[in-house]
Amino acid sequence: MFKSLPIPFDSDVVAARITVVDLPGHAKLGHLLNDALNTYSNIKGILFVIDAAAGANGVRVAAERLFTLLLRTEQRMGGIDLMIACNKADVFNMIPAVRMKGLLEEEIQNIRESRSKGLGTVGASGSLEDDNEDDGSWLGGDRFEFVNLDGEVSISDGSVLTNNVEHWKRWVEGVVVN
Repeated sequence: MFKSLPIPFDSDVVAARITVVDLPGHAKLGHLLNDALNTYSNIKGILFVIDAAAGANGVRVAAERLFTLLLRTEQRMGGIDLMIACNKADVFNMIPAVRMKGLLEEEIQNIRESRSKGLGTVGASGSLEDDNEDDGSWLGGDRFEFVNLDGEVSISDGSVLTNNVEHWKRWVEGVVVN
């Protein structure tokens, strides 16, 4: 789960060391993300890996998790930089990063609209109470776009299977240096 890595990755000279916290993407383990964000105050960047070959349902699931993440990271001064790593570029049915960006923005906008129309929950007394969950209406402008966030968002294709991860590695190194 925790690993210390030298920067730059492909050099014998170590300019810096980073601590990588690997969090599983399963919904039942979402509390680990909250724990990490509460524990580490000096997070410089987040590499958010998604399955770009999972189809429309995969995009919806990724957008839900990304929305939850952005609600937390954008509350920090200046936000936290984010790389959306579209894994499985080696698979013929993967959604390219250029297309994925638009799909995620559209899906996050749908999530915001859906949550803003929520009625709240019924309390134990039977009275209607406001949901404590943030609807994200403040996140990303009137119409959600990554460019409107405080943290810089990058998106790139790659493949863990074929070791096509150079762009992701360079992004991590750049975040550490800046």
